[in-house]
Amino acid sequence: MFIKIRVESLSRPASIGIQRSELLSVHVISWVIRAAKPLTGNESPRQLKSVTHFTPDQHHIISKTRQSTIMKLTVATLITILASTTAAKNVFDLSGLKAELSSGKKKRDLPGDQAPLFQEPPSNIPIYIPEGEEPQRGPTLLTSGINTNRAISVFAGYVRDDVAVSQLCNDRKKQTVVFAPSDAGIETLNLKPWQFPTPVDDSKSEEEIAATIASNADDFVKSHMIDGTVPFEALDSDNQKGALLETLNGKRIKLVNDDGDYYVNAVDGSNEWLKVESVTNVDNGAILVIDKPLVVAALV
Repeated sequence: MFIKIRVESLSRPASIGIQRSELLSVHVISWVIRAAKPLTGNESPRQLKSVTHFTPDQHHIISKTRQSTIMKLTVATLITILASTTAAKNVFDLSGLKAELSSGKKKRDLPGDQAPLFQEPPSNIPIYIPEGEEPQRGPTLLTSGINTNRAISVFAGYVRDDVAVSQLCNDRKKQTVVFAPSDAGIETLNLKPWQFPTPVDDSKSEEEIAATIASNADDFVKSHMIDGTVPFEALDSDNQKGALLETLNGKRIKLVNDDGDYYVNAVDGSNEWLKVESVTNVDNGAILVIDKPLVVAALV
């Protein structure tokens, strides 16, 4: 902060610029002469010591190199000056505030044209919701539902890495059902999801290896997704206890209702029935968490 003060000295009014950070040094760092006059010949040697005389019509400039010998202000003087320049900005009538608060008078009850300190917003203004959207209560799309479920974080990673599948999970106009294997279930596989059904050949080029890995991961994810909705109403009826479904990559799976518990198995794979541990409904489908993957690597 740079503060200017006006000082009457050497028969000339001047302005002194003082850096607050140099308060303790008490040195005047710049003098700007406001009304210079020609030398009269009566100046003392001390006055002439630091005055540069140009012409009678020009200003007399006080030399910066010797300004400390011209004037020094005490610390107390500077503090008084600084306090006087800032005190007015920071004054607050605490006694008046206490008296007003103790009176119990509310600002909004002030008569006449006195504006209240805070105004309550009108209660009849509706909340703006963009067209085509509704207030959200929990995950509304498959993407949100999959990524917020910690039990299927590994499967969620494969979904995020698959561009086509990610776009499908974000599509509000399509219904998709995901049978998501839990992290513990994926750990039971003898190979990683990206290592089968096509073996990864290390002798191939980097591009070929990357393509094989992406294809295997895509096959694993799509083996756990179906297009459409699950006919839970039909499964709950007495006439039908099971439904045959087809995955996005053409594999068949069967879903059955056993006294309120749902089980699924891969018709074209192992005949093991996997229990559906939880069901999460979203706007564009449903997420059924299962305890193991529907596909396994073929034993060689």
